[in-house]
Amino acid sequence: MKTSLDPLLGPSSSPLYLRALRIGLWSFGILALLHLLAFLSLPYLPELGAYLWGGKVDDSVQLIVLEVVSIGVVLIGWGGFWVLYRVQNRGLRRLAGFVLAGYSLLFVLNTFGNLAAATALERSFSLLTAALSALCGWVAVSELRRSTPIS
Repeated sequence: MKTSLDPLLGPSSSPLYLRALRIGLWSFGILALLHLLAFLSLPYLPELGAYLWGGKVDDSVQLIVLEVVSIGVVLIGWGGFWVLYRVQNRGLRRLAGFVLAGYSLLFVLNTFGNLAAATALERSFSLLTAALSALCGWVAVSELRRSTPIS
């Protein structure tokens, strides 16, 4: 029996693809939550700025702006995974595939930035961002192959 939480992908979806979508939804959700917690704690823990953003930003206003932008960017990525998990419209699915391909490239750059960071906390995120880059890239390529009509 189908529940409201079941994906709307149809019978051609592999279990691996569905698992990747669920991992993406959870990963981006947790990432948004972490950025939200950082944003909410900045007024109370101003020294947190020394650890965030590679230790390169110490202005509290700039940190708040960067965290708000990060939350928005992460929610757009979460939306890409949600579209692929719940929407059947081919055009929206292709758009989500292109969005996730862009996120794959963004996370590659973010991985290099994390590796060059001044703080150990930011450097420790390199493995996570590399894994997210691979996940976004694999899902994007899989979806674009699935949704491209063969001529």
